[in-house]
Amino acid sequence: MNKRNYSQILDDAARDHLAKNTDLAPQILKRIQKGKSVTMHSRRKVFAMTFLVLLALAFTTWQVPAVRAAIQRWFGYVPGAGLVSSDQIRVLADPVVVEQEGVTLTVKQVWATADKTVVQYSVEGWERGSGDAGCDQIGLLRLDDRDLAVMEAPTMIGWEDGYEIVGAYAAIPADIDMLTLVVPCMAPTSAGDWEVPLNLIAAPENMTVYPVIENAAPAETVPAAQPQKGTDLSAEGLTLVIDRAAEMDDGYLLFATMTWKNTGLGWVDIPDPAALRLTDANGKLIPYHVDYQATNPLMGAAPAGQITFALQTETKPAAGPLTLTLDTISAHIITDAGFTVDPGSDPESGQSWTLDQDIELGYGYSLRVKQVTYNLPDADYVQLNVRMESESGVTGASLQDPADPMASSEAGDISEAGVFTTNLYYPTPLPQDPLSIAVTSFTVNLPGNWQATWAPE
Repeated sequence: MNKRNYSQILDDAARDHLAKNTDLAPQILKRIQKGKSVTMHSRRKVFAMTFLVLLALAFTTWQVPAVRAAIQRWFGYVPGAGLVSSDQIRVLADPVVVEQEGVTLTVKQVWATADKTVVQYSVEGWERGSGDAGCDQIGLLRLDDRDLAVMEAPTMIGWEDGYEIVGAYAAIPADIDMLTLVVPCMAPTSAGDWEVPLNLIAAPENMTVYPVIENAAPAETVPAAQPQKGTDLSAEGLTLVIDRAAEMDDGYLLFATMTWKNTGLGWVDIPDPAALRLTDANGKLIPYHVDYQATNPLMGAAPAGQITFALQTETKPAAGPLTLTLDTISAHIITDAGFTVDPGSDPESGQSWTLDQDIELGYGYSLRVKQVTYNLPDADYVQLNVRMESESGVTGASLQDPADPMASSEAGDISEAGVFTTNLYYPTPLPQDPLSIAVTSFTVNLPGNWQATWAPE
């Protein structure tokens, strides 16, 4: 069992880990930037300027959470809180329960570290779909001098009459132990904002912290990227590495990073488990699942052109390298295309218009806009369901109305191979003029053969 309290981990780090990692400069410089240099002519000038540049670089990069996360060595993994540094951890003194008009709000836990503040709370007795649209929002953390909003999309679990949220906020000063969770109105209550006082204390020494094992040399794989048949787009330049792992009671939590900087890809999704396999030293498949609670904070902190995700193995394999193999990625490509639809002055719910407009997207990809259907799912907004098809490998498209900043879109269904929909939403009433819809990006699956390895100690 490798579960230890954080006092033991601090002792081990001071005794063993620093001695093994005294020279961090090569790794730090390699991760920050490659391929850029400055020519100097004086040995004294070189020393002075290098010192000043490194000092400024160290200070500046440490202020940026994404860069700080990329170059620091993590102290441990706390279930619920995620990766934490070696600074003092504070937690909620006791769970706090507030009940109003049949709705119960329970703050279950708070983790306050030097990197972030994580709050876990649940709501019971909530009526889904009732009340004002402004209700049921994510809570804020209120300090004496400011409010803190969540830094990235929270982890949310819902059920018929309630939900649970785990949200990450900015770190709070070490001398602040009293704060307030403010949750906006929750239907069907009429209480307005809910304010829940929170009291933080030092984490107990027996708090579960799983040690994080850094991959000493997470070599960037040389991918065998393949062009999509009939197009000139590939994922060449995309890399996959396993940066670190946390040894849990019954398995490992692996943190893998994909990087696609300097490619033609806009962004890349978390790999589909069907395209991602994990094997042991003997080639045997290791069962796993994507841990979204550990992944979500990493997604929000990732710099452009990079994504980190966490895989939880369901067994603890024997000693030997583990290999993560990725066969296909789902990539989003930025484009500048569009089409026009005229719903008329008084469309009826369920009315459809056949367009059959062919659109060139670039890189050899294209799609056909087959049909647009007008729906009224709610009195406050209308939906245009856009049905598209593609014979060139496009699996989805993002839409936008440049003339209406309030319009938004979401991916719809994929009913059959090469056929997909996107929903475009407008506040009522729908504009009466013909609509010029922009295709801002499209999605394709790109094949390859990326591998990353990690050897348990």
